[in-house]
Formats: sequence, structure tokens, C-alpha cells
Amino acid sequence: MLAKLSSIDLHRDVFPIGTAAATSIDHTSVTLWRGKDRQDRQAVFNLLVFATFAESLWHTMLDSAAGYGATIAHSGELA
Repeated sequence: MLAKLSSIDLHRDVFPIGTAAATSIDHTSVTLWRGKDRQDRQAVFNLLVFATFAESLWHTMLDSAAGYGATIAHSGELA
């Protein structure tokens, strides 16, 4: 979903854990960095955006993820 929305190559060989980059998603400036993979080897990406754009970007991401059948859930790690 993130690869569809940004122009950054997110493959683990190119964008390894700890890597960060500035990009834009849906005309919104985003700082994207790769966190430690989950135990099931799923990649974890963190996004930093201005608060005024967060809700709009969230809906853009939900729309994009729905095309892949993705589900969105709250992470207890962030609580």
C-alpha cells in the first residue's frame, strides 16, 4: 500500500530497518522510516506528518489498503 502511494522503493534490501526518507503521499509531505520488523517478519513503517494533514492522509491510506483486502487494527505497542 505504501509503495503504491509513494515513489520510494520499500524493498527490505533497499530500505532496511532504521532507514528514513522524506517523500510525499497524496500531495502531503511525509517522513517515512522503517522500524524493527514484527515477529512474523512483516515490515513496520512509521509515518510523520503535520497534524493538520493526518486525518486526510489516514483516509487516503485506508482507501489504498482496501484495494488489497488489508485490515486496519490498533497496535497495543503504540498505546
